[in-house]
Amino acid sequence: MLFTESEKKKPSEYQVLIINTIGLLSKIYKYADIVYVGGGFGVGIHNILEPATFSVPVLIGPNFKKFKEANDLVGLGA
Repeated sequence: MLFTESEKKKPSEYQVLIINTIGLLSKIYKYADIVYVGGGFGVGIHNILEPATFSVPVLIGPNFKKFKEANDLVGLGA
């Protein structure tokens, strides 16, 4: 469910909630069981450090090589 379309129900009622707004992610990562960070199937990924600081498993696409933080985390097996 898209967050912008979830006003009729509580976000906790969904198994998957896609946050499609700006400025909200850093406030809700702590509630996530798993996070997918977009951009990794295109030119490059978005910020992966925010969800990683909450010890949440982070899924990314294969195009992360030019991002030091992503390389470091993948190298650590994170």
